[in-house]
Amino acid sequence: MRDHGRGIPKDKLESIFDRFQQVDASDARQKGGTGLGLAICRTIVIQHGGRIWAERNDDRGSTFRMFLPSVTREADTVRHGGSSTSPTVSTTSVLVCDENLETRAVLVESLQQHGYSVLEAANGEEALIVARQTPIQAILLDMSLPGLHGWETLRLLRDDLRTASIPVVVLSAFGALNDPEVEKSADAWLQQPLETDSMLAALSRVLRGEERPPRVLLVE
Repeated sequence: MRDHGRGIPKDKLESIFDRFQQVDASDARQKGGTGLGLAICRTIVIQHGGRIWAERNDDRGSTFRMFLPSVTREADTVRHGGSSTSPTVSTTSVLVCDENLETRAVLVESLQQHGYSVLEAANGEEALIVARQTPIQAILLDMSLPGLHGWETLRLLRDDLRTASIPVVVLSAFGALNDPEVEKSADAWLQQPLETDSMLAALSRVLRGEERPPRVLLVE
């Protein structure tokens, strides 16, 4: 994609893909924005095995380029095949939303080792954008998020027709709270620190759409 705007300084071509980063110019400040769009784009592209970068044009403006690997016929067959009674793990995308980078990395590695495709979000705002724009089959949602709290993120997911049906597994250091509405909104609960087998079991259950009791707490 090529534009004809003021362009991006050479020293900002990489940093603009960081969260909350914008080119510091008066017209950009007037137009506003969260500085999350390019960061989320890069996250999505990387999780699909691709690359996205920006280049400064010689005359005016900037060019954004993206590379995505081609899908083989064999992989496409797997994507559209699989059992009707159980999810195909290798084609199941899970969004992990956790502020703690180390915790998130552990979750991502564990899920990928078990064949899941994983997207990441560090806060509620990112999680909502990714969930609305990317096909995902489940969400692991930490309750102790900065800014938009986990409970509010869960409520917004349920109130949006684009995300209302996505199973959500809540991650909480304090277990389930005594709030019937909140508990009803989550498809499963996991108490942190997580135990891998419990996490995989919870994901498997919610992905199969198994009916859950009114209140479920999985403890390490």
